[in-house]
Amino acid sequence: MDYLSNKQEIASYTGVWRGRILGEETILVSLPQCVIELEEVLRLLISEGVDRIIFLGTAPVCMASAEESTGRPVEFMISNEVVFAVQGELVTVPADKKLVDLGLAAAENIAETWNIRLLAGKLISPDIPFSVAEGPYCTDREAITVHESCWRNNLSFVTVIINQDFIPEENQTSTKGFLLIKGIFEGIRDLQQ
Repeated sequence: MDYLSNKQEIASYTGVWRGRILGEETILVSLPQCVIELEEVLRLLISEGVDRIIFLGTAPVCMASAEESTGRPVEFMISNEVVFAVQGELVTVPADKKLVDLGLAAAENIAETWNIRLLAGKLISPDIPFSVAEGPYCTDREAITVHESCWRNNLSFVTVIINQDFIPEENQTSTKGFLLIKGIFEGIRDLQQ
């Protein structure tokens, strides 16, 4: 970041930092596990006028069928759509295609140096049947809460999930996650020029 300022405590375990990444005004948020606090954070972001949310989280990444697995585990998944239930009805919301494409391009750009494996897949609410899954998918309650709020507030969004099986390799995985997010920001900058 170009600078860090205004660390704020929104809720008991939440930090908010403001700054710029590659010239793009950015609000970084350490999200709480508690849904009530998470909703408070989302209200703050919406009140700040954010126009997109890029969510980075960890969860198990699964394949819908054994045939789709190439034998090499998926290290990262980027959501191309999110599936959740609203009043008992399944809702499927596509992630922002430009942000998804920027994430895939970022992975391609660093693949040779960092041996990264990122696939596009579905982010599925843990309380709906996994039979809606095709290809790679994952469940993450916090990401679903964030994206349901984005959908309700007409915000662009994308999620990058680190497969929790790779967390023990934290240093390299964290670096790859940072490079993916940085690549998305570089793509946003290039699109705006």
